[in-house]
Amino acid sequence: MEMKARGFLDELKRNVREYCTEQIDFETYNARQRKTWAAIQEAGPDVKELVLRAVREELPTTGPRRPR
Repeated sequence: MEMKARGFLDELKRNVREYCTEQIDFETYNARQRKTWAAIQEAGPDVKELVLRAVREELPTTGPRRPR
């Protein structure tokens, strides 16, 4: 299960990297993201939770918010 989640996470990262480096256009990026997330959903709730947890842990944070 963890191997499957890691594979999905690698797909998501590769897609973002290829879009950010202009190797693919937005339409291709969007289609790939939709396909990958559909496969994650189909893999079941345990795999989905592992992928979501990994994405949350690896996203950059903005730091603490200051009151206005």
